[in-house]
Amino acid sequence: MKKPIKPKVLKAGDILAIAAPSSSFEKEPFLRGVEKLKSLGFKVMFQEDIFATRRYLAGTDERRSQELIGYLTDPSIKAILTARGGYGAGRILNKLDAAQSQFSPKVLLGYSDFTSILNYFGQMLGWVTFQGPCLAKDFDQLSPRGLESLVQALTSTKPLGEISAPELITIHPGTAEGILVGGCLSLITCTLGTPYQINTQNKILYLEDVGEKPYSIDRMLLQLRQAGLFDELRGIVFGPLKDTHHDLNYVTDLLKEWVADLPIPIVFNFPSGHVTDSLTIPFGINTRLNATKPSLTFLEGALES
Repeated sequence: MKKPIKPKVLKAGDILAIAAPSSSFEKEPFLRGVEKLKSLGFKVMFQEDIFATRRYLAGTDERRSQELIGYLTDPSIKAILTARGGYGAGRILNKLDAAQSQFSPKVLLGYSDFTSILNYFGQMLGWVTFQGPCLAKDFDQLSPRGLESLVQALTSTKPLGEISAPELITIHPGTAEGILVGGCLSLITCTLGTPYQINTQNKILYLEDVGEKPYSIDRMLLQLRQAGLFDELRGIVFGPLKDTHHDLNYVTDLLKEWVADLPIPIVFNFPSGHVTDSLTIPFGINTRLNATKPSLTFLEGALES
């Protein structure tokens, strides 16, 4: 297994760029998010055309791809964060291919639709990436726990260590170690059969989503399983499956039924993704999943000095 490419740890004064590779968004919460980042000691930059709209997108595919490629090829930029998720990142993946050799490793942070970008860089280039909050959607309501997690994840070379939250639910007991990969369930499902399909062999798979009814979750898990993505997994971490129109017990029972025959550790309701107190976590590094006494332990640092 190749050694992961870890971005540099962030420090006060570093330049953080904000990209909008997906849906359009409201300007005021975005600007409040920018100010919050500045209050943490960072310099923040964004292009004025980030507020562009084209139907449900933050401007044309060309605008969004050139914005992201420009940031990825600028060595002065130490991190790229996202304005929001929604839809659209998958439309620009092929535009990244030709520019790969020009990219300099840096922190990539987002979630939801940005899953496509995170997995692209994790799988194609071996970068460690981060699942964390978006500026225009999350920073207004980010809890103290979420903000502390964001700062800790991006400003220290030390491993995050063990994370055990009271909301964690055991689906199938046991322990396992492996590289953590994943993100938003619906976006991962969308990559099946494409050059960007996620590799889950010997991995611990993270899955979360929002607004999907139980039958839709069932359908996507079926598709992943029939495509062979569960065949050589070491473990599964289900994050929040929010706004399913059913209570937590209903969804828990669905998951227990769905994975009952998988002889691997599985937990549900890990707090990273579509929740207001979302934790920032790295993908692409070695982790230990304990599903008996539910916790996820990050065994190595995600950043280098």
